[in-house]
Amino acid sequence: MRRSDFALRVVQEDGEEFLVLIEFQTHWQRDMPQRMLEYRARHVLREGLDALTVLMLTLPSPAATDHYQDREVDYRYRLVKLYELDAAEVIRERRLCLLPLAPLMRGGVALAAEADALIVDSNLADETKADMLTTMTLLAGLVSEDLALRLLN
Repeated sequence: MRRSDFALRVVQEDGEEFLVLIEFQTHWQRDMPQRMLEYRARHVLREGLDALTVLMLTLPSPAATDHYQDREVDYRYRLVKLYELDAAEVIRERRLCLLPLAPLMRGGVALAAEADALIVDSNLADETKADMLTTMTLLAGLVSEDLALRLLN
């Protein structure tokens, strides 16, 4: 049985609860919209909560879409094209949680060392820093083998 990469239960300050379902996909696949609908339906049924569904696409694809429609269904989800996000802005705003994704973003290969340094110099727990740096190194390998080796060293 398929499952989404991350299923999070969110409780807002006003007490509203909902799910956030996050799927990471390296290459676009033609059946992604149907799979996103499947993930959403399964989680909503199991948890009895509304859901926000997000697809994080790593590598460019002109076919990528945030919409699925057939005779009965008209479904939209959030499509985040990581390669279109600006790595410089993430670094400038010091968005620590997004720094491991920086190499995948526009201009990210050139700014990866700066993202690395921000993580190392942050006040995060050493274990969290290690996880973030490892994640960044692995993801960097998707866009540049050389960068992944530099980060690993």
